[in-house]
Amino acid sequence: MVVTGATLLDGTGRDPLAGATIVIRGGTIAAVTPRGVPAPAGAERIDARGKWIIPGLIEARTLGTLEPGKTADLVVLGADPSLSISAIRQIELVMRDGRIVWTSTAGVRSR
Repeated sequence: MVVTGATLLDGTGRDPLAGATIVIRGGTIAAVTPRGVPAPAGAERIDARGKWIIPGLIEARTLGTLEPGKTADLVVLGADPSLSISAIRQIELVMRDGRIVWTSTAGVRSR
């Protein structure tokens, strides 16, 4: 699975990565690449252009990080959470262990 086009806040303290591509294999993040890097052929693609991705909750109390080798637990938001905490209300997709467990009707598109 590949998530493309969102701005990534990876939880490491690094600057946001605009237009990120996140490659997920077997429930684990295989790669995080900048804009313009092609996704693997045949992978399920999630178009997250204009969205923001943050780490998912781990054990419902702490945030993880989104880096290669880590479990693919992430949340796709419709707004920049660094500008307003109310962006958390704009959840469009939730992924746990590399599987989509929830998506809004107006959320991101899988192709």
